[in-house]
Amino acid sequence: MCFQSHYFCNMKNDAAVNMIDAAGNGTAGSGTGERESFLDSVARAYAENFSDMSEFCFVFPNKRSGTFFLKSLSNMLGNRVLLAPEVLSVSDFVENVSGRGVATRIDMLFRLFNIYKGNRSLIPGSVQGDELLEFDAFRSWGEILLSDFSEVDQYNVDPDAIFANVRDYREIASNFLTPDQLEILERYFGYTPNYRDVERFWKNLVPPKGNSSIKERFMYLWQAMAPLYHALDENLAAEGLATPGGVYRVALQRIQEKGRELFEYKKIVFVGFNALSTTEALIFEEISKAGGYHDDEKESFADFYWDATGPVLESPDSDAAAFLRLDKRNFPSPGWALPYLEHNRVETMPSDMRVIASPSNSAQTKIAASRVRELVELVGTDDVRDARVAVVLPDENLLFPLLYALPESLSEVNLTMGYSLRLTSVASFLHHLRQLHARSRKRDGETAYFHEDVRMLLSHPFAHALLGSRNVSELNSDILNHHRLVVTMGDMMRVVKNGSVSVLDMESFGTGTKAGIRYIDNVLAHIDAALADEPGGVVKSRIDRSHIALYRDALRRLEWAAAEHGIEMGLQGVFYMVDKLLSGERVTFEGEPLEGLQVMGLLETRALDFDHLVILSLNDRIMPRKARKATFIPDSLRHGYGLPYSNYQERLFAYYFYRMISRAKSVTLIYDARSGEGMRSGGESRYLRQLRYLYARNGIRYENYRFMLSDTTPELRPVEKTSSVMADIMEFARPGSHRNFSASALRKYGECQVKFYYEVIANLKTDTDSGDYIDPITQGNIIHDTMLCLYFPEKDRKQFLVNRILMTAERLSSMLEDTGLILRHLRRSINKEHFKKKGEELDDPIEGAAAMVARQLEGQIRDILRYDLSLAPFELAGGEMTGLYEWEFSPGRKVNMKYAIDRLDVLCPGTTAERWRIVDYKTGGSLVAAEEFEDIFNGEYSAKNLFQLLLYANLLNLDRGMDEDVKVSIYEVGRIVSDGEVTPKIGKEKLDGHKQVNAEFLSRVNGMIEEIFDPMVPFSPAEDESHCRFCHLHDLCGRN
Repeated sequence: MCFQSHYFCNMKNDAAVNMIDAAGNGTAGSGTGERESFLDSVARAYAENFSDMSEFCFVFPNKRSGTFFLKSLSNMLGNRVLLAPEVLSVSDFVENVSGRGVATRIDMLFRLFNIYKGNRSLIPGSVQGDELLEFDAFRSWGEILLSDFSEVDQYNVDPDAIFANVRDYREIASNFLTPDQLEILERYFGYTPNYRDVERFWKNLVPPKGNSSIKERFMYLWQAMAPLYHALDENLAAEGLATPGGVYRVALQRIQEKGRELFEYKKIVFVGFNALSTTEALIFEEISKAGGYHDDEKESFADFYWDATGPVLESPDSDAAAFLRLDKRNFPSPGWALPYLEHNRVETMPSDMRVIASPSNSAQTKIAASRVRELVELVGTDDVRDARVAVVLPDENLLFPLLYALPESLSEVNLTMGYSLRLTSVASFLHHLRQLHARSRKRDGETAYFHEDVRMLLSHPFAHALLGSRNVSELNSDILNHHRLVVTMGDMMRVVKNGSVSVLDMESFGTGTKAGIRYIDNVLAHIDAALADEPGGVVKSRIDRSHIALYRDALRRLEWAAAEHGIEMGLQGVFYMVDKLLSGERVTFEGEPLEGLQVMGLLETRALDFDHLVILSLNDRIMPRKARKATFIPDSLRHGYGLPYSNYQERLFAYYFYRMISRAKSVTLIYDARSGEGMRSGGESRYLRQLRYLYARNGIRYENYRFMLSDTTPELRPVEKTSSVMADIMEFARPGSHRNFSASALRKYGECQVKFYYEVIANLKTDTDSGDYIDPITQGNIIHDTMLCLYFPEKDRKQFLVNRILMTAERLSSMLEDTGLILRHLRRSINKEHFKKKGEELDDPIEGAAAMVARQLEGQIRDILRYDLSLAPFELAGGEMTGLYEWEFSPGRKVNMKYAIDRLDVLCPGTTAERWRIVDYKTGGSLVAAEEFEDIFNGEYSAKNLFQLLLYANLLNLDRGMDEDVKVSIYEVGRIVSDGEVTPKIGKEKLDGHKQVNAEFLSRVNGMIEEIFDPMVPFSPAEDESHCRFCHLHDLCGRN
């Protein structure tokens, strides 16, 4: 896009100026006497020295600097009226000169693929075999090739030299640069490439004969590059197209052929450039040699202005100005303009500089907004309205957090950077949809999707719009409850009855490019329709729908291009190409670009000056950004042929930064102060360290933002036993109410009474996501169920057995030898407890991660059998036995109590040593050791399971009318063979039977229950804060 010629008519009072002639005589006017911006100085120079600029062309690094220049020129002209010059970005200028258009990335990739596929005779050897004849395999390889081809043109490298078919590295000297090329690189880049860099590369690469290693395959690839380069160039040229770098090469050739007659301008002015590519530098040189201005040979046809001021960029040793020093030497600014340029020159760093450490990445936007608010109060709204205040975002991810944080009083905010489409909701949804299909597999003729991919897609707002929030919730619950590792379309359709989920099914669309495009378009069309019907969130829906329209348009363009070039690709290829089509596109915002607070990216600040700057993300991985360019050309060859190599990007960023802050009155630099492994920010930027230790040692104010934390002790909130709370408690005393206390419930009361209230009395449930793996609790349930099925016939399960089952050594040995029996019961238990299957599905095979856990559980079950073999004979009296009992905790007062015993058996049956025993299987620690008796009741972790065993022993006797001294034991299944069963102990005393401590135990239990029913005693938070560490209820009790 170029800026069309138009008339300037500015009715401001004419500033008093002193005119100078073209030879530089006289004194440049300075207007207000204040230091000018760089663009103001250039505009003043031409406004005061040329009465007609209608045939001038001003060329800038980007469009925005051209826009600001036109504003400056208009201001300098006062009330004079004249036809405006043409103002172009350098990319538009070069494209105009070349006479070719820049082909789209997708068009070039499709062309290159067809060239590769149809001209294999051009290419020696084979590049990774015939799999690259498929576009999906070729595309990433082709992307890198296109980038390298474009760069070779932009840096004027001979493709036949750099992509030489070198089998003998001694040929290099004859394939290296010509003397003219060496001289150009020395003049424009300040170094002389050495053929030894290239020799080293080839010497290390060329493999011995007969070696078919990766090096050999790289050799084939390398030899393919020159033929592909020339074939693509010819293909594009036939239609008046070129690569982005190719237009520079063609433009240079045309200027060299036609010289001045190629241009209709009387003068071309290049403003604000820095690091020139080799081809750019040669274009500048050819234009500078193209004669004088109009009919005045003393005045040059081409003028150059370099924006370099301040102590950093004027330092002879500064890396930031490394390119600029060569630019100024090769293309000096006109002598007559130098007095004007003095008005924008500075010799010191900005007077007001502050560095602010932010406690997090997103908090930077809050700090920036606060600083903008301060600036508005300090300088007034006029400076903001006149675009003198800018917020610079090197990290575009902070754009929307910043906009939300800015003060509402700002009526004008100009977003010059736009908004990347990759940050929109539709981009994130398509990413999840792409991942869903990328990891899908065929299973029994049906497509099965990985459960994590399904859940990620369901978490997106578009899924809620498409399916309905209730359906999404039910789908999530189904996946979790059944522990589905994979989810089929049938699984989803059984839950979502209205058929809306079928939109995600690809099966009916078939395969191929058109099928993939139509599928994605159909999904987006249904989401668009769903958003249109949403009653709320009108503005958000409208924005999302506009983004969907952009993606659907990209799909139509892709369909046309693929059909034009005859390209076939799979669904993943379609997703990839849509991403490529839109990767560089941005959502633009309407507004006046020259007014208001300027919010911009780093590259948009080129050649622009602001009085007040707020710059975020001064972290080393962002400023400078670590750009890892995908390329087949290694650094040694890059250095040898004058292509940019690793430190090129760092020098660019250094220039951008120091130029940007050079003329500012105030600069606020904000960085994410977090550090450590995994931090994306990478610590404070090297530019902050350079300012601190080199350039502004005594001129920076440092601030460290922290979140304000309350230093007062939080007020704890007990739960008072109101009439409604007491009514809930009394339900536990009402016979047949189905509200029962249990050992685990009463243990919670000992840990934290507030937790007991919410989870037991108020019955507050918390969702747990156990994921696809078999968690420890479920593993325990599987052990319990498998042992129950091995030891008890179905009719004898979960009840007290009057006719006990005798377990002999022979029976246990037989079980140990019957692997099929063990695996069958284990498989059915896993399917029941983990995957929530029923009926015939219980015998489904166990696959994936569950199969690995199954092998571990099989070993633990065998260990239990081996230990029990050492105790045989014994009798089984109950397995997973449950019971209800009305517990009398004080005379005439009872409470409903329930219990569940893993295993009840009788050791040494029929002898004087006969002993009833309760066995509890534990996959984790035994936790039955109390330092003192009180630990049984106060929630001490090491005694966590002891309360339960002692209570169960009492309930067994009471419920069955027995008076046995019950032995209580833990089978810690991972250690049962090596360590045997675990006997509880208090202090150093082992509990051989529960009656050793039963009198005191019953007294404490009854006292606890009485306290629960006492309306005058509230439920209080835990005294021991260690119980709160992982509690999800701390917001309810007031303890943080």
